Amino acid sequence: MADPGPDSVVAKFDLHVHTVFSRDAVNRPEVVIRVAKKKGLRGFAVTDHNTVDGLNSFSGEKELIVVPGVEISTGSGHLLGLGIYECPVKGVQLEEAIDFIHQRGGLAVAAHPFSGFKMGMGKALLEGAKVDAVEVFNASNWFPRSNAKARALRVGGKTGGSDAHFPWEVGNGYTYCTKLNPGSWEELLRAIKGGETDGGGHLSSFSERLYGRLKQRFGDFRPQREESLR
Repeated sequence: MADPGPDSVVAKFDLHVHTVFSRDAVNRPEVVIRVAKKKGLRGFAVTDHNTVDGLNSFSGEKELIVVPGVEISTGSGHLLGLGIYECPVKGVQLEEAIDFIHQRGGLAVAAHPFSGFKMGMGKALLEGAKVDAVEVFNASNWFPRSNAKARALRVGGKTGGSDAHFPWEVGNGYTYCTKLNPGSWEELLRAIKGGETDGGGHLSSFSERLYGRLKQRFGDFRPQREESLR
């Protein structure tokens, strides 16, 4: 299914967002909320690398739906656990990570499976790995074929996300619903598992990501990171 455009979309959720708790991202929780509202998102998922420490920072948000989650570094590649408040150890085997997510009532989503820059689990999926959904659009997959190969898998449900590490990236990629306006993250996850969602958006700028990394390198973002971690 192609992205039908804003007139047909009922609700959009960015289901791959990083915060300062990922350590390689600069997004303060309050900034993520502000940008998400500005871009018209219904909600987003907090998917920091191998930690759920940042989830409590969003507990007071009432307008947007905040999906608890984590991006797990497994032995086969990166896996999103949506709907969970715990995280297995870094480097866990893929099958164990999937079981960990399912035991806690969450969804296991293959993140950027064919990315050329990040640890995707494309090989594991081609070999039959059982996930609940595949991220068919990742806004930081700068080679179009990466998202196209993910979509061609036709495995489980479909999601999209920005993989945002910088504020301006939030909402560039998203999971969208064309028939349902979920009232909770639990309802959204049921829709994903039932094949009622898809992923779309536009690619984030490589030059802007590079600009952000350079600012990180020279300490420009350090004050806001330290402030958020107090």
